[in-house]
Amino acid sequence: MSTVAAHLPASTQDELIWGAYRDFKHSQVAARDGTLLDVYEYGLQHGPPVIVVNAIGVPLVLASRLMRRLGERNRVVSWEQRGCRTELKDFLTKPHDFGSFVADLVRVVEATGGADGCSLVAICSGAGLAIRAVAEKLVTATSLILVSPSVRFAQGYSPSIFDLAVVPYMHMVADGNLALAQNMLDLGAVHQSHQNANTGADQHLIHSADRWSLRSIDSLVVYAKTVRAFSAQQLDSDFPRVHQKVLVLCAADDRTLSIASVRRLTELLPDAVLVEEPSGGHFLVFLSAEVQSRICEAIESAMNSP
Repeated sequence: MSTVAAHLPASTQDELIWGAYRDFKHSQVAARDGTLLDVYEYGLQHGPPVIVVNAIGVPLVLASRLMRRLGERNRVVSWEQRGCRTELKDFLTKPHDFGSFVADLVRVVEATGGADGCSLVAICSGAGLAIRAVAEKLVTATSLILVSPSVRFAQGYSPSIFDLAVVPYMHMVADGNLALAQNMLDLGAVHQSHQNANTGADQHLIHSADRWSLRSIDSLVVYAKTVRAFSAQQLDSDFPRVHQKVLVLCAADDRTLSIASVRRLTELLPDAVLVEEPSGGHFLVFLSAEVQSRICEAIESAMNSP
């Protein structure tokens, strides 16, 4: 089996992705189980701390533009979620359940100066981690912003395209169906070739990052096991314990999420406001300067509130 490169880029695709945040300050933080987390920082060294909780299985590149905007007035920190650049043997010898990802968030906050209070911006599946950390008072959040949130819950849950078309196959790969994994890699390679020939620079980068797990059998198995752990985690009991204002941002044309489930999530949170952008898809946090501005304004407003 081939393996996923650890930190430095090993191909043109790696360079395209990693190069977008090459100038960020890089360090490693030891998780509570000893896993070394690659942490990236941008902005004012002594500015108010903002923690960006990225999606699982996706390189940090899709949050890089937001981090640069936030870095104009803040100290912005994020990290590559465990499994994103991890070899299979290393991933399987460490815990990789939902709770381990939450513990990583808490550890990064503690290690980078946000323990006394920080703004949390959570993207896609990172939203569940932020909600759990806030609900259990593991992190003190001065503001909580959820962007294109992919969160599991029972009440009013409306399956997304990802849930219907991808998750069942990921469960099979996680259970050891390597023939299916190879078929997915082959299909991904064909689709990647088509995208490379027919899209602009932004869409090419988005597609490369979104298909990061379709690089090798090992990387796909890592992602499949992570997806299985997250898809089994429901957060219904967490929502009532989030006692603060929450801003939820999503695009009406998001083909990955169910908009109905995002609306229902907003209703279940005690004090949440949903802003539906007319377009931008699932990656509006990367594509939309307006959304990036909304996030900056929301954090600034929360900091200035009495």
